[in-house]
Amino acid sequence: MLQPRLTIKHLKTIHAIEAADTLTKAAELLDISQPALSSRLHDAEEILGTRLCQRRGRRLTLSGPGQVLLRSARRILEELTAVEKELMNLPDHASRGIRIGMPQYASFSWLPAAVREFEKLFPSVELEIVSKAALHPRHALLRNEIDIALVSSPTRSIQIDRSRFRSRRLIRDEFVALLPADHAKAGKPFLVADDFIDETYITNSAVPERNREYELFFQPNAVYPERVVQVGFTGAILELVAAGIGTTIITRWILESDDRYSGVVSRPLTKSGLFVNWFAIFPRNREIDAQALALCDVISRSGTFEPGVLSA
Repeated sequence: MLQPRLTIKHLKTIHAIEAADTLTKAAELLDISQPALSSRLHDAEEILGTRLCQRRGRRLTLSGPGQVLLRSARRILEELTAVEKELMNLPDHASRGIRIGMPQYASFSWLPAAVREFEKLFPSVELEIVSKAALHPRHALLRNEIDIALVSSPTRSIQIDRSRFRSRRLIRDEFVALLPADHAKAGKPFLVADDFIDETYITNSAVPERNREYELFFQPNAVYPERVVQVGFTGAILELVAAGIGTTIITRWILESDDRYSGVVSRPLTKSGLFVNWFAIFPRNREIDAQALALCDVISRSGTFEPGVLSA
């Protein structure tokens, strides 16, 4: 692979010197200081091992090698300018895909419907699930690694920087205990934290996560399962529970979208239930507004619970 040492800054320097004929005027054209321009010129000459300029009185002119470089500089800068204009004039929906970040415990039941809807509404937009954003979707959004973050919260509103982001509450979800159908506690109308003390608990993350069962259910009751087994895939967790290996806590959104949980039963957590709300957070950016709202509508329809509302 070619690795040129000259940069666009070097090419712009040669182009400006030819147009201005003095270092002072060339620096003004590039909106940089004269010492900075001199440094760029010297750097280019060091790379090429030849003088690119020569003085004639107070004027600065290009040498023979400088003229050769100028011809290439003009061609490269003209081509770069042309491709910038071409890309900037593309329709908004054709210029990018939508990158989505979501926790690994979120449901993907909405994805097929979203792909179909986007093919009709935005034919050139591709949906991408960014796997590396699974641990911290909000952090990934702040770093511009994704366009939409799906996150959960026990409250009906979510704290965000309203000057930069919008949010929409999508669905109200519920955490439930999942047990083998023949489990001794499967007949209970609901489970409390103490019911998990002597259980093998199967989870997709052994590290406690915010707004999950550890923070909302185990920690407030100072109760922790005796043995924790980490399994990175929801399908594998369901299979292990069905096989009688242990128990888990999962959301109904995932449970009702997965047909692999025959042989297991779900039970509410506490008499009043344990609920969370799912939100979509996305930038205040006209380029993705329509796509983000369309995705929110698809996700809201995928849940069987209370639909969400957009917050300004």
